[in-house]
Amino acid sequence: PLIYMNVSTAERIINVQLSGYFLWIAEYKTPPVHPNFPGHPNYWAFWQKTDKYAPVRGDKLDLDVFNGDATALNTFILNSNRKEQ
Repeated sequence: PLIYMNVSTAERIINVQLSGYFLWIAEYKTPPVHPNFPGHPNYWAFWQKTDKYAPVRGDKLDLDVFNGDATALNTFILNSNRKEQ
């Protein structure tokens, strides 16, 4: 599972109990940067950079970034489809 939140919420509630979850952070000014939280060495898996991206027709879309390269994203997707034992 992914947990979606903004930086200020993450700073208030992140703890060891959430360490098994990937974070999807909404931060519209700069990439989310914060000292490592216990169990979260990379802090975020996905970053919602904006909710007002308009690449073509002016439609407002989210623009999201994965914290890794294409191989890491592929691995993330493949592993997310596994059922817990």
